[in-house]
Amino acid sequence: MRFLVGSNGGNATLINKGGTVSGAAGGVTVFDGGTEGVFTTSVANATLVARGGLNGGLGGVISFLGRTHTGGEARVKLFANGTMLIDEHHPPGVTVGSIEGDGIIVLGANNLTVGGNKMSTTFSGVIKDGPNGPGGSLTKVGNKMLTLTSANTYSGGTTIKRGALFIANTSGSATGPGPVLISNSALEGNGTIAGAVTVENGLIIPFDTEGS
Repeated sequence: MRFLVGSNGGNATLINKGGTVSGAAGGVTVFDGGTEGVFTTSVANATLVARGGLNGGLGGVISFLGRTHTGGEARVKLFANGTMLIDEHHPPGVTVGSIEGDGIIVLGANNLTVGGNKMSTTFSGVIKDGPNGPGGSLTKVGNKMLTLTSANTYSGGTTIKRGALFIANTSGSATGPGPVLISNSALEGNGTIAGAVTVENGLIIPFDTEGS
């Protein structure tokens, strides 16, 4: 399914199933904002789901392309090898309402902003730069909590602008190797982060910070 310039996902639920045999492709939803930057393709309040493949099949894919579109307040749910791609989107990146599940997010050199739908969620998958990196980054907004439980490898840093980021990984760094900025927000948890931590009008509840 492809959403082109000027379209809107409304309140739809879009489910991309994974392939069911080895190497088979899964379903794909593409939000394509074009190249001119005149109109906007918005996901609005949709729920976007990418499920994992079965029997060696590829996962479903949610892809953001082009110059001007937004994930709005969409709820993104990724499972197994189900994937969200923003690595081919025009800088600076994409905003979605929330992320959850245990799938894969590929940033490239872009920023992913999450939290605008004011839901507390847990993401236990992997957030990485991918082949179009380095420099991918994560920004947390909204007044709820995002929990990260895995070792992530995106390299461009993490900014917590509102609410809280809870770190619960058991290996690696939940926020990759980059720096973490806490601004009018909180960093909590019992996991590990590798980058330096800077606090601006925020709160850090002590835990294992390798770089601070």
